[in-house]
Amino acid sequence: MADKTIVFQAIGTAWFIDLPDKYLSLETEILNVVHKFEADYSRFKPSSYVSQLNTTGVVTKPNQEFVDMLDFANDTYFKSGGLFNISVGGQLENNGYGQVPSRPNKIYPNYTKYLTIQPDSVTISKPDMHIDFGGFGKGWLIDKLANKLNEAGVPKYIINGGGDIYSHGSQQSVIYIEDPTKPDYY
Repeated sequence: MADKTIVFQAIGTAWFIDLPDKYLSLETEILNVVHKFEADYSRFKPSSYVSQLNTTGVVTKPNQEFVDMLDFANDTYFKSGGLFNISVGGQLENNGYGQVPSRPNKIYPNYTKYLTIQPDSVTISKPDMHIDFGGFGKGWLIDKLANKLNEAGVPKYIINGGGDIYSHGSQQSVIYIEDPTKPDYY
């Protein structure tokens, strides 16, 4: 399919982007988008919006994408009847995934009551509530990268972010799915 595969690690997983050799000059731009996304929204990066919100309870002057992601999370929360819940971040930390909290954190079944989104600030009113974008962040980044490649006129490509895959163009793609009970079998 592609003449070149760009390989890198980001947001906790391996990424592969296959695209025609002619578009290799986009690699730096792609990696810049990825690194900025990770710096802005990973709860593992202390200066990210997510970490600031989890640590201090407030983000002043949030960028529009952060607000859009929070709005998306809230919309998904309501559409799923509360099953999708970004307040899972605290429980992930309690379980040792990422920074170990100094005090136990909670998942709030009605987290939207404690998250206030305003044009100039975002606040959490429960100090033991921490958010995490892991439920949709990788897909959000894949869509950003696809938009970037589409804007650049790349006719065909595949983005694979740790198994979340976006394929574009007229090429035929064969995607193997590993049998979860038999390693190395697909």
